[in-house]
Amino acid sequence: MKGPTMLFGIYPGGVTGTGSGELAGGPPDDPARIRQALTALQG
Repeated sequence: MKGPTMLFGIYPGGVTGTGSGELAGGPPDDPARIRQALTALQG
C-alpha cells in the first residue's frame, strides 16, 4: 500500500509573511537572473 505523496514547489500567488504579521518585502524580480538560475539548475 502506497502512502500519501508530498509535493514541493513554488506558488507565484503565495504571500510570505514575517513573524509580526507584516508582509515580507524585497527587491523586485530580475527575470534575467531567474532565467540564468533555471538554466543552471537544469544542467
